Amino acid sequence: MLDIKHIRDDSELFRKNQEKAGKTKKEVDEVLELDEKWRAVKQEVDKLRAKRNTISEEINKAKKTKDEAKAKTLIKEAKNIPEKIKELETKAEHFLESRDMLLSSMPNLISKHTPKGKDASELLRGV
Repeated sequence: MLDIKHIRDDSELFRKNQEKAGKTKKEVDEVLELDEKWRAVKQEVDKLRAKRNTISEEINKAKKTKDEAKAKTLIKEAKNIPEKIKELETKAEHFLESRDMLLSSMPNLISKHTPKGKDASELLRGV
């Protein structure tokens, strides 16, 4: 499978490669779009995890200072976070799987020295 980092860094090379392989350039754009969505959702998950950790620390501090009202408020806030994380992780997994499926269907890079020729189906038909 192609390296997504390479595609991010040099998408035009992969667009040209798609064209040379007789495929559409659109696949490269779709891969990049799915990758961007996956990265954005992943970032949201990371922020929620950080927030959960911060709230947990604040709950511990509130309990140590015997501020039960603040601890209850923080606990209520913390209860919703795992559900949101799970929801976003499912969404991220969908984007990642879709991206990787498209990536696996894309051809490897063709050498710039390789001439464009007939593909196997054309050879079999005798074209």
